[in-house]
Amino acid sequence: MKVVYYPGCTVKSTAIRYEKATIGVLKSFDIDTIEVENWTCCGVVYNLAVDSVAYTVAPLRNLIRAQETARRNETEKIILTLCSMCNHTLRQAERRYKSDIDGASKLRKYMDDEPEYKGGMRIMHLLEVLNEFIGIDGLKRHVKEHLKGMKVATFYGCLLLRPRGIGVDDPEDPTIMEDILISIGADPVDYPYRNECCGSYSVVRTPGVVWDRVLEITKAALRAGARAFVTTCPLCAFNLEEGQKYRSRELRGKFLPVFYISELIAYALGRREYIEDCVLAQIRRLLGEDV
Repeated sequence: MKVVYYPGCTVKSTAIRYEKATIGVLKSFDIDTIEVENWTCCGVVYNLAVDSVAYTVAPLRNLIRAQETARRNETEKIILTLCSMCNHTLRQAERRYKSDIDGASKLRKYMDDEPEYKGGMRIMHLLEVLNEFIGIDGLKRHVKEHLKGMKVATFYGCLLLRPRGIGVDDPEDPTIMEDILISIGADPVDYPYRNECCGSYSVVRTPGVVWDRVLEITKAALRAGARAFVTTCPLCAFNLEEGQKYRSRELRGKFLPVFYISELIAYALGRREYIEDCVLAQIRRLLGEDV
């Protein structure tokens, strides 16, 4: 099976370890990824103003290039996303293009040098690909290194789940990440902040507000018995890691490492070559293995 893969900016920079683990995991299940040709930034934050047609240009251009990449490489009509924000932006753009006739007409004029977007491409986040094409039972069958009840706090954040119809699961009570983690032996804890905002891009202008937010999230996860965070959002991962560092005094030196879900899956599959050495050491330490 071949799918088109839209990486986005952060996955090619600060979250490169996320891409490495994900592509490796998918290969283990015979899912090949073909990167979108000449992709650009998705626009990051989707503007909800009704007259913001111009903000749809960037994500729509990537949808067109994904469409053409799929055609040339004869892949499934699936666009794989890893970043929660990219997934959100591409889906919002596609919905607008399909539902706003006047807006779609303006967009075609903006991009008269691009092929027309015909639709038919399915935008899927990694969690959905894992759930639908590999499945919980498929993951269980391939586990070689059981995670032995490792207590983890899932962190969905905002845009992976919202709004309803765009998000990948129920925004109030998501289970997709927990189900996947349970299948590889991890033990997700129940705590109140897993589907709330980490502070997002407020970290650029008011970082102290974000660090306070992360402090609250981390304290709740610690009270629930978590020993690590698991996420799929590079921005959430950054804020969770940095926030704990900046609020280490209030946390009394306690620190929850932040893993991408594909890193834990790669470990469970016995594919350690897909995990960075520093991350591998953290996982082994949590499992009580000699490092």
